[in-house]
Amino acid sequence: MLPRFVALNGGTARERSSSPARMSTYLPSRRMLILENFINGKFESVAETIENVDPSTGAVYSRLPNSGSREVEKAVQAAMQAFPT
Repeated sequence: MLPRFVALNGGTARERSSSPARMSTYLPSRRMLILENFINGKFESVAETIENVDPSTGAVYSRLPNSGSREVEKAVQAAMQAFPT
C-alpha cells in the first residue's frame, strides 16, 4: 500500500541530497497535498485522514491516509494475487 505522492522540482538528486532544504523549497504552492493509498494498480481514498504538520511552523501541509485493517487486508490480498507463491 503506497501513498500517492507528488513529484516536486528542486534541482538534481545530488543537489537535493547535499544541501539542507526547507519544506518551502519543495512545495511549489500553498495547496494542500492529499495523499491516497495505491492498491491493486489504482489510487483509493480512505474515510479518515491524518494531518501532516510542519513542526517548524505548525502549519498543516498535507493529509495522509489513516489506513485501517480493511485497507491493509485489501492491499495484502492484491499483493498475494499479483505475486502468487
